[in-house]
Amino acid sequence: MKVAFDLAVVNTDGKEERYVAKRLYRTSEDQPQTFTRVVDRADNRAYLEADAFRLALGEHLLHEFYECAKEWEVPVYQYLKFTQAFLGEELPVQVARMPSVASGVQDGFLNDVVGPTWLIEPKRASQAIISYTTTLNHAPRGSDFAAKTVHAFAHYTFGSSESSLVFADLQGTSARVDGNDGVILFDPMTHTRNGGSGLGDFGTKGLETFIKTHRCNELCKKLEFDKKFPLELIADIPGPESTEGSQSGDETLTIDDADDGNNGAAQENETE
Repeated sequence: MKVAFDLAVVNTDGKEERYVAKRLYRTSEDQPQTFTRVVDRADNRAYLEADAFRLALGEHLLHEFYECAKEWEVPVYQYLKFTQAFLGEELPVQVARMPSVASGVQDGFLNDVVGPTWLIEPKRASQAIISYTTTLNHAPRGSDFAAKTVHAFAHYTFGSSESSLVFADLQGTSARVDGNDGVILFDPMTHTRNGGSGLGDFGTKGLETFIKTHRCNELCKKLEFDKKFPLELIADIPGPESTEGSQSGDETLTIDDADDGNNGAAQENETE
């Protein structure tokens, strides 16, 4: 879980740009919910790198989804976008300089350890969070055009990856997108087969909860995701040694049961 701070950057021309800088303060539910807590620097950096990759992957797959809708001539909400983001590392600029107070780091800069790392995003005007799915529950949480598009997009990520990945915890804030009122998505999570895509990746269990809780809306059906991308977990089953008459292939596993869950409510100055 991350805590966020306002960040002002003054360019060489004197123009100030506003950002939000995020770092982790805990990596599991059994750790204390104290914003001043500091996560190991290397772990913080690795998890934030994974989050930055999720944002880039989400934008890439969203573009593919829009192309798919265009090809099928199915109108979808066009003003969704994953936030831009980059990583920033604090570095010493003079011998006695300490890391920022916001970093929570008390032991200064160490030669063999990375400096405090931040996930930095453009500051958005709206603070109201629109939640579309949670970590382990993908049931519809809205019936407007944007919400239906987000849920169809989630189905696309599951199907186009051959049930090896799905985007979860999809949330955003109202913002201008391509000159129109839209929604900027941020802090998504993903579930993958090996559970290694970052914090909040529940592996196969997470994929199973999508199968159990997702409900195809009219956009899914118009795009024929219910037929092209059935809610099934396709597992590669290795075949026997190559002998006459033997063959290998994929087995479709239909999930009968999976735990429901959610990631809790958002808190002020905190982001999941």
